Amino acid sequence: MTEQPPSIKDPKPAPLKTCQARRRTEQKVEYAHSMLQHLKESPSRATNDDWDNTVMEAFFYHLAGACEYLLHEINVEHTLGLSAGEVKWSTVKID
Repeated sequence: MTEQPPSIKDPKPAPLKTCQARRRTEQKVEYAHSMLQHLKESPSRATNDDWDNTVMEAFFYHLAGACEYLLHEINVEHTLGLSAGEVKWSTVKID
């Protein structure tokens, strides 16, 4: 078996473009807002309703996703040079 070149063996995903990251951040915030509105308007807010619990989980999922894409925006705007796979809370540092 022949060894693959490093570019194929260890692919490094390119950073997201600013417009891609910003749009995903906005989408995730919109989704989270929609879930929050549903929870506010739910008559079963004080109960342990399965559907409301699912919506609450979706709210936090989209909120966390918005934070993740915000990190991608910071990476691009501050030219940190991190690949898409390297963007994490622990790696995005602004001096």
